[in-house]
Amino acid sequence: MASPLDYAWFWLLANAGEVRDLLIALAAACVAPYLGYRAYVARRLVAARQRTAEATELGKSAEVMAAAFAGLGGGEIHTRVGAIYTLERHARDRPSDQGPIVQTLAAFVRERCPAPAPKLVAGSYQNPSSDAIYVPPATDIQAAVTVLGRRDRANDPPNTRLSLACVNLSGYDLSDGDFTGTSFRGAYLCATNFAGAKIVRGDFQLAMLESADFYGAKASEASFSAAYCGQTRFAHCDLTGARFVESDLRDADFTGAILQGAELAGAALDGAKIEPRALPKPRSTDA
Repeated sequence: MASPLDYAWFWLLANAGEVRDLLIALAAACVAPYLGYRAYVARRLVAARQRTAEATELGKSAEVMAAAFAGLGGGEIHTRVGAIYTLERHARDRPSDQGPIVQTLAAFVRERCPAPAPKLVAGSYQNPSSDAIYVPPATDIQAAVTVLGRRDRANDPPNTRLSLACVNLSGYDLSDGDFTGTSFRGAYLCATNFAGAKIVRGDFQLAMLESADFYGAKASEASFSAAYCGQTRFAHCDLTGARFVESDLRDADFTGAILQGAELAGAALDGAKIEPRALPKPRSTDA
């Protein structure tokens, strides 16, 4: 007499195809969730490693910036210059940090090179002496303005405007730098070299620009209103739409300059080298 085990064996032999298909289906049903779980775990591990790497990188970035910022206040010139170039390299490597770096370097320049104050003599103010204006350029300040001028402005935060107002950069070299939209309001820029610089929409109101050099600069829509520009060279400078309202332009050189749309109302032009055909046409007063 056959045992139940024998019956089971004979049944499996008779239904081998169906049993095989059932086992395959069960295996497939188990494998899919397992593979999905493994993929989920792998994604979580990758994300965790990425967060750890970002946190580590952010920590290193903060350490580099903190050390460089501290170096700007160092007593040795090589320490300050090294800190400036470290910040420049860091801004290139991490464009998201460029905003605070640029503002810090601008503040560094404003703090170390303030415009000389007029002296009160016998109840009236007198302009600073030439010794106070023509101070030999400092290596660290020159490095700072060079770095500011060659930065990639595309990495600046939106609506950022560089401020170098009320500084004394007389005799410094800002040539070929990009200072678009920068404020130099009230600054002393005597004999400063802006040749080839981009200073579109720059603000030079009330600035002292005696003997400054703007040869070939791009200065469209810049404002030089109420600025002193005695003997300043604007030769071959693009001054389209620039404002020189109430400016002192005596003996300034505008040879080959583009003055289309410029405003010269109330400007002193005695001795200025300017071609009559280059002068902007007076604005119509018709109602």
